Amino acid sequence: MIILSKIIKFLNKIVNTFIIRDPAKAIPSYYALDPNIVKEEIGYEEQFYIFQKMYELNGKPPIVIDADDLQNNPVSLIAAYCQALNITFIQESLSWEKSYKKKWDVWKVWHKDVANSTKIHKKNHKTYRDTVDNNAKIKALYPTFRT
Repeated sequence: MIILSKIIKFLNKIVNTFIIRDPAKAIPSYYALDPNIVKEEIGYEEQFYIFQKMYELNGKPPIVIDADDLQNNPVSLIAAYCQALNITFIQESLSWEKSYKKKWDVWKVWHKDVANSTKIHKKNHKTYRDTVDNNAKIKALYPTFRT
């Protein structure tokens, strides 16, 4: 019980932030890389469960950032985020040198875009042949929980 008490005390000190992505965009993207995915790998229900628990624990909803909003307007969104957290906004942190980390090798297909990027930018979303509308497996992966 002492360990749980310490964990709860720690969780009450932090601000939880969830970056979300529209499942209709995320799932076909994931499926294109790995057609053998299972629902638990997608993680929407698990993320929602964690969100609910953090809300219950802290008495206020965690911050939620939509990935499309972040890509479309990174400077103003991150500036507002920093202001909400009362931390200094450092605009230079929104750009970096292209690089690839050796530890990414196991998942290099997932990190290709990041390794070749120098900033957060609006990305043209690919159109996938298989979608929630035409593929039963992808549809089965789509979140079914209710708030």
